[in-house]
Amino acid sequence: MRRSLSGTARHRLATAMIVATVGAVLVAGVALGGASASGPTNTRLPSISGTPRPGQTLTASNGTWTGTGAVTYAYQWQRCSSAGSCADIAGATSARYAVVDADAGSTLLVVVIASDSTGSTRQASVPVPATGNAPKSTAKPTVAGAARVGSAEQAAPGTWTGTTPLSYAYQWRRCNGAGGGCADVKGATQASYTAVNDDLGHTLVVAVTANNRWGNASMTSDATPVVVLGGKSPAAVVSPSLAGKAAEGQMIAAAPGGWTTAGTISFVFQWQRCSVALDACGNIDGATKQTYTIAAADVGKRLRVAVVATNEFGASTVTSAATDVVVSAAGPGATPLPGGATSIPVANVAAPQHLVLSGVAFTPSRVKSRKPFTARFRVTDTRGHAVRGALVLVQPLPYGLVRRVAEVETGSDGWARLQLQPTAQLPMKRGSLVLFVRARKPGDNLLTGVAARRVVQVRIG
Repeated sequence: MRRSLSGTARHRLATAMIVATVGAVLVAGVALGGASASGPTNTRLPSISGTPRPGQTLTASNGTWTGTGAVTYAYQWQRCSSAGSCADIAGATSARYAVVDADAGSTLLVVVIASDSTGSTRQASVPVPATGNAPKSTAKPTVAGAARVGSAEQAAPGTWTGTTPLSYAYQWRRCNGAGGGCADVKGATQASYTAVNDDLGHTLVVAVTANNRWGNASMTSDATPVVVLGGKSPAAVVSPSLAGKAAEGQMIAAAPGGWTTAGTISFVFQWQRCSVALDACGNIDGATKQTYTIAAADVGKRLRVAVVATNEFGASTVTSAATDVVVSAAGPGATPLPGGATSIPVANVAAPQHLVLSGVAFTPSRVKSRKPFTARFRVTDTRGHAVRGALVLVQPLPYGLVRRVAEVETGSDGWARLQLQPTAQLPMKRGSLVLFVRARKPGDNLLTGVAARRVVQVRIG
């Protein structure tokens, strides 16, 4: 019956194969790396001294050579696989080599290149198998938790040295009140353990065993406090809510929501500023009261509040729904419009706000001849304010279908009115005339400013 070899046996077999290969090369009188017609002759193989283990340094011995005149030596360290194939280790060209984790489990050899006045000869040393470092604890495991019945205790494995990869196994133990007389808790072999009634009056420790292919080692944490009766931390049954207008300078207030609790409950509020899509939120420094006055930095963002409810058994956090996007105060020069809207000068529009071509109207609504027709475009900003003094440009696509007209300013209601004159190139068959429209802030950079662009069309025929 065929039996499978262990990892160690396979390692020894691979080393033997490499040694046999090197020996065969010597018997044939051929140096490793190819035959040489000239150069020194090796009479005793190079050798390696030192411990082949990560963190240790190996030293190459040249062996014995005869040659013509002075003989000089160069070196190339190689790493060999279990199948017997060897490859140069990049940069490893001195007589000394520091073993690294990548060498563990492979076989190492050094090729000595001897040179004299007639040429060079390469000769490999006898290979040595590289082992790894077994795990060793440098900092104890730790346990985090409330030490209460029903509460979860969470183990961290501590700090370990050893050749990677390392894996960890856990065993929770129940001890007396002084942390002694410990016994394994049956089945408690995960990193997390929830204290049960049997733990009442006891302390807990966790033993962590670190493993790699070179061995294992165990280390035990310090004991927890004595386990006491537990209760439940607050649980939200109604989410926190917000009241107030999402506008710069306005105050909004948070209601903590509804909670179940086994004892006295206290609340802490933390206001947060979020992106419009709510995919990025961050705490607002110092905003920890139940009310918050919206600042200029909040304009274009959305706000929410995180409520932390705490009782004697723990704390729970629930976040409210977010506000609408915060709008800015209109700024200097703002004037009211009928219906509650606001008109602002274009100078009030600055990043992160920008212009928006929010309205389009044609008179007549269909171009049936080459007579002039009127195009009207409304410009607002991202806060919804009508913008006056913005410059509006219209160009037909393609060019030449309508006579070129100069930019026109928007009025106090945000509308710009342009008279467009079709040319003879405009076909009067049923279809659409496509127009490119741009609104800009005078003096603004068209690429980095607040300009708006839009393509619209008017029916023909």
